[in-house]
Amino acid sequence: MNNEEIIKSFCSNANYIMIKHNNETEKIDELFSTNTIDLNINEIYRSIGNKNFDTIFEIDFSETYNKKKYNILQIAQKTLESARLIDMIYPNMFTWVFNGYSVIGYFLIPCSKLSSQGTINRYGGIYNFIRILRRHLFNLIKIHNNLPPDYNFYNLSDTIKEEILSVGSINNVTGLYSKFINIKDSYIKLIKDGKNKHFTYKKFKNTDMKFWAREINPDFIKETKRITIDKPLKLTYDVSKYYPAPIKRLMKLKHKGNYNRFLLARFLLSVHSPKDAKFIYYSTLGKEELEHVKNGNCSLQWNFIVNNLERYKCPTMKELKNFIKEDDEKLSHPLERIQEILNKESEVENES
Repeated sequence: MNNEEIIKSFCSNANYIMIKHNNETEKIDELFSTNTIDLNINEIYRSIGNKNFDTIFEIDFSETYNKKKYNILQIAQKTLESARLIDMIYPNMFTWVFNGYSVIGYFLIPCSKLSSQGTINRYGGIYNFIRILRRHLFNLIKIHNNLPPDYNFYNLSDTIKEEILSVGSINNVTGLYSKFINIKDSYIKLIKDGKNKHFTYKKFKNTDMKFWAREINPDFIKETKRITIDKPLKLTYDVSKYYPAPIKRLMKLKHKGNYNRFLLARFLLSVHSPKDAKFIYYSTLGKEELEHVKNGNCSLQWNFIVNNLERYKCPTMKELKNFIKEDDEKLSHPLERIQEILNKESEVENES
């Protein structure tokens, strides 16, 4: 394959693609739709997120080295040694790439699969999982080099790169091309191969989230707290815009029944004050069901949930699976997007 073909394959299902012109970047929807791309000069990046909500995990081993202290040959050698160590511990787990500067490991996190979402939620979301796993892998390298491990698994200074250099793209720092590799090759061969435009293509392997839950038990890491909303949402006419699609569908049911009311009550109480949550809860019920909830056999249900909020927290995506459709935004937790929106709003308020 030539580099145009491999870039197309590598970026085919990306949420977005970026082209770097000198020090400026341009976001585009489709590759090679114009003739403004020069693959001998322009670096091509893709998002770590896929259109189906799966996410690419990246571990760049050069992050553990002082790049000013080592030259490109030393960085290639040291990162290749690190990759071989991780591959020995976790064989056939990663797809390996030499990005023209260092060796990088990739795999695909299947966020679109419902079976993975519960485990991702146990880690506190996809980005939290990425931070924790990166720290775990770097710790293995530190231990191998007789250095003390770092157990601060959730350090916000550990930024997650939203874009990665496409395989097939040139790396303007070194003038070498990013390529899939065999980590049994020598670092000299990696650098020599990075100069030519002949490419082979490999697919990323899907990781098994249950494997990582056994390997790095999230219940033993204090940073993997369940997603919670610290500041209750205010009751406004358009407050439902914050709710995930499954909750909106549940609310529209003419008759909800005992279990669905139980799920709805738990969600509303996790994002609103009890008073506001009860008002919304009652407003979604039909006349007969509302009478049943107020005066019938289920009249104690609401107060029971309110008095046991620690036990009956926000329902999981697995519990809401009957209300999830294939084209819905893939969430690891019903509060995931609400939390992101509130965090952004808080940042704006602090800046102003």
